[in-house]
Amino acid sequence: MQSQQKVRTGDLEISGQGNRSTAKRYSIIQLRPTSTMTNSTFTAV
Repeated sequence: MQSQQKVRTGDLEISGQGNRSTAKRYSIIQLRPTSTMTNSTFTAV
């Protein structure tokens, strides 16, 4: 499952193919990289 591995790396394109929930979370990270939520999301994943 390459898609899942890429999702862990933080690939937005592949993350969309893997899981919509994960893609949305990573989307927020790209939208607000300076936000503290980014760290929280990365830790959750």
